[in-house]
Amino acid sequence: MTGDLQGARPEPGIVDRLARRLVIRHLPTLRREKPILAEGNDVLAFGETDGLHANMRVHHPRFFRETALGGTMAVAESYLRGD
Repeated sequence: MTGDLQGARPEPGIVDRLARRLVIRHLPTLRREKPILAEGNDVLAFGETDGLHANMRVHHPRFFRETALGGTMAVAESYLRGD
């Protein structure tokens, strides 16, 4: 039987890991929203968390690759897929 097990998180490949670094490096540059990124048991907060902030929970490592390569539309598509 192939496919992801429910709740199992796949190991990220090298492209996903590089894209993760790129996306995380870019998050502090957002001026209006202060992102809070949850991935597994890790939580990264950028800037002041009081006031307007965006909570993001990453369920699949492909989120970072697709965000780095596809921008805001890719973020929306990843959200719809549950990444």
